[in-house]
Amino acid sequence: MAAPWALALLELQKIDLRIRDLNTRLTLLPKERRRIADAKAAIDAEVEHYRKKVKATELAIRQAESEVNTIEHSIQKLQQQSALVKKNAEYQTMMAEIAMSRKRIGELETTALEQYDQLEKQQEDLKRQTAEASARIRALKAEWMEFDQLEKEVRQEITTQQQSRTVAAGKIEKSLVERYDSLLKEGDTTPVSPITDGICGNCFLKLTPQTMTHARRGAVTECDHCRHLVYLEDL
Repeated sequence: MAAPWALALLELQKIDLRIRDLNTRLTLLPKERRRIADAKAAIDAEVEHYRKKVKATELAIRQAESEVNTIEHSIQKLQQQSALVKKNAEYQTMMAEIAMSRKRIGELETTALEQYDQLEKQQEDLKRQTAEASARIRALKAEWMEFDQLEKEVRQEITTQQQSRTVAAGKIEKSLVERYDSLLKEGDTTPVSPITDGICGNCFLKLTPQTMTHARRGAVTECDHCRHLVYLEDL
């Protein structure tokens, strides 16, 4: 069994590593939320693309119909004017203009019929895309809510672990806790590591015979190289 000081610090370290893992999980949540937000934005953009196609076709149909109405009105005026024309050349010019206008109406009506067929297909595509988008967005919202719940649970556990840490730290000499805390702040390494075959469990370098003798006595021991606290698991 390890020395009492090591066992006490290992209990504290277990809590701190759990808190570290929980905080790491919290730092990943914004990235996950951005992923969901980006996915929703992409879905909305897809639907908007289909909606714009429908609107463009509807506008083209309205413009064609408006042009037909304008031309028909123009034809009516020409017909009224033609009844008053006495010169044959002028009359023939009006008739030619009326014929060209009717030809244009025919072209517009043909185009409008094609656009109506196109609009029907586009509306079906939009309806399908909207339904698919709604299902995908519901899934994304559910995922978002899961992350909200996860964050709540993680924060609650951090609070619980911090309370446990206060209790665990209170059982250890203050100066030793301060030494341990300074090592904990250094990064992702563990402040307290076991000695295996005379090698530090943190930096994996061989310890000096003097340090090994110190550790065998069960005294608070630090690595000759990384200065982390080390202990023997079996004294």
